[in-house]
Amino acid sequence: MPAEDYSELFEFYNLKETIGSGGFAKVKLGVHLLTKEKVAIKIVDKNSVGKDLPRVLLEIEALKNLVHHNVARLIQVFETPNKV
Repeated sequence: MPAEDYSELFEFYNLKETIGSGGFAKVKLGVHLLTKEKVAIKIVDKNSVGKDLPRVLLEIEALKNLVHHNVARLIQVFETPNKV
């Protein structure tokens, strides 16, 4: 994984093992460096998403404002030229 895709992420989180994967994304276990809280970090490869990228970005925007007890909370979003 190219360091430039993750440099901002590494300022806040320690990435651990992959806990899930799909067609265009991986989910890794992360640990927040200050709070030590364990989080799931979804890493989407923009190139793999292709023409569906606008839909994925719209979903991210919706999740930023969503608060519901049955839906995982979106804490933070990092975006690079290749990943989101």
